[in-house]
Amino acid sequence: KRQVEFLRLREQLRRPDALDERRAELQLRYDIFLSRIDLLKAARASRLLGGVASSQSTLRAIETFVGHAEVYLGVEPRGALSATAAAALTAELDRLGEPIHQLLLDATHHVAAQITARREVVRQHNVAGLALTGLLSVSVLVFGAIALRQMRQLEARRLHLEVLAAELRDARIAAEAASTAKSSFLADMSHELRTPLHGLRGMLGLARDAAPRDPRAAQWLATADESAAHLQSLLDDVLDLSRLEAGALELAPTAVSL
Repeated sequence: KRQVEFLRLREQLRRPDALDERRAELQLRYDIFLSRIDLLKAARASRLLGGVASSQSTLRAIETFVGHAEVYLGVEPRGALSATAAAALTAELDRLGEPIHQLLLDATHHVAAQITARREVVRQHNVAGLALTGLLSVSVLVFGAIALRQMRQLEARRLHLEVLAAELRDARIAAEAASTAKSSFLADMSHELRTPLHGLRGMLGLARDAAPRDPRAAQWLATADESAAHLQSLLDDVLDLSRLEAGALELAPTAVSL
């Protein structure tokens, strides 16, 4: 648009018809041209033109032209725009044509390079983002597989522990049953043995009281009674052991020799 207004202003100055009659139109074209030049001084345009090598010299040449044109087309003109002055301004605009065109080309190339660089940065960011997304996805899958494996191992271990607990429970029940059977057997055996043993000791007592004729009979009967008493003590101990295992042992306080 800046180059278009430059060309329109130059064409208005080149027209051979009366300049006074076209002064309003010339003034309008000049004011529009100035507005376009002022846009080049904005911050954004300055940053853009900062990367163009020929921008400063071209802007100085435009400023020089504006200084000359202000004499005739400014807010307060200091002279009448004659054909000679119009020709001089036209010649000056002709000299500005190539620098302005080159400035616009350089600015266009600079903008295109910036856009290309920006697109490359965006592309690199997109590639990095996709790579990170892929890495995160793979990490999630790996961690998911590890977690699933751990869960399966824990489940297998839990089932194994349940089997062991069931086996231990069955073993404990079997052991308790065996212990109960043993205690019952010992108690029954002790009672069954104590009955004939008591009869044996009773008979020995009766035989001793009968005073046998053989003088050695008293010694023999004493030895037999002592053996029977020892056997009865052993049976009492077995019976106490069975009561102890069954939890039914009762204390019997008696006097003992310290």
